[in-house]
Amino acid sequence: MRCKKSRNIIIRNGTLITESGKQECDLLVEDGIISDISPEIIKKGVDVFDAIDCYVVPGGIDVHTHMEIPVMGTFSSDSFAEGTKKAISGGTSTIIDFANQEKGKSLSEAYKLWRKKADNHVFCDYGLHLSITDVTTESLHEIDEMIACGVTSFKTFSAYDRMRISSDDLLRVMKKVKEVGGIVTHHAENGDMLNEALGRVVASGDLSVKSHPLAHPVLAEVDAIKTVIRLSKESGCPVYIVHLSSKEGLAEIINAKKNGVKIFAETCPQYLAYNDSVYLVHDFSNLSKFVMSPPLRDGKSQEALWDGVLSGDVDVLATDHCPFTIEQRRVGEKDFRLIPNGMDGVGTRMEYLYNEGVLKRGLSIERYAELTATAPARIFGLYPKKGVLKVGSDADILIIKKNIKFNHKLFYHEKGKYLHRL
Repeated sequence: MRCKKSRNIIIRNGTLITESGKQECDLLVEDGIISDISPEIIKKGVDVFDAIDCYVVPGGIDVHTHMEIPVMGTFSSDSFAEGTKKAISGGTSTIIDFANQEKGKSLSEAYKLWRKKADNHVFCDYGLHLSITDVTTESLHEIDEMIACGVTSFKTFSAYDRMRISSDDLLRVMKKVKEVGGIVTHHAENGDMLNEALGRVVASGDLSVKSHPLAHPVLAEVDAIKTVIRLSKESGCPVYIVHLSSKEGLAEIINAKKNGVKIFAETCPQYLAYNDSVYLVHDFSNLSKFVMSPPLRDGKSQEALWDGVLSGDVDVLATDHCPFTIEQRRVGEKDFRLIPNGMDGVGTRMEYLYNEGVLKRGLSIERYAELTATAPARIFGLYPKKGVLKVGSDADILIIKKNIKFNHKLFYHEKGKYLHRL
């Protein structure tokens, strides 16, 4: 349910989840902005939504999506229009997607291309990270331009030969991003280790999908996390680890935080919902859905990540939303290397964490709001316009019926726009 910008609403009788904790208050939306939070709001000519027996939380922010991204000769199957409709249907009112620099091209070209894809097509608000794959004097200078455009986060890779950069170049990026007050997000897998592991798999002669996780050992993730922690210490640049998959990787991050490193951990619903037992399935249509990088890990990692979600050691739940149809995946039926990596998630993240976390595992509703909205907003420069129920914030508001499986309404302030985040 979308609230048009001109529509004024009182949300009454709900349990508001604010920075101060739970509050039994009314909330007034005027012109798409939260204008009052008080025990009892009386105002004539205003629609009233009765939120009795409901939690009122900030609308979800998914900071890791890949709409219509080119991958292995195809594109992820959701356009920005289709993907943001899914987001809205599942309680997410803002996404941050990734504009990817191509080697030999500028950051500006990537930024303009992704703006062209998204502007006038999105149905919720959106922002962009900028992926840096070609570190040159010119691209480092362009970081200032990207900051001026509202990009505050820059993604780097230590995996994939066409995307990864050296540790020396990663340090150069981190020093520059620190200088301008941004943050580096990092795909943490050691590319050399991956290539060695893949070589062993190819030599074995088994290229079925069940070999996919063998090509992405846990040690590759752990080694890359150790490297980026070291470089964060040296540069002083904050770093955000995307799609954390392993208990060993989480342990490195927990230890780094204790030692003062400004590092944030993101995991995704797939690493909480499934483990590597799915790779024992022999049906290609089902099995190919779980080809992602990093892959699913064992049950110990699954439970360790849940522990991190419950305790606060995991900072953000995002999705890495990058879906492909079975037709797109079938090209790799005899060779998993040909399967485009990624899965769906932007429309189900909020529901999954509420049902499995809040209702089943005792996740507090405050942590729910923190993981899905407040922490992403703080880390990526959207706070306090986004991610919080506060006077002056955008009226991106999710209302969830208490104590039953996810049943919600989403109010947000207008049709989607690009976020200038500084």
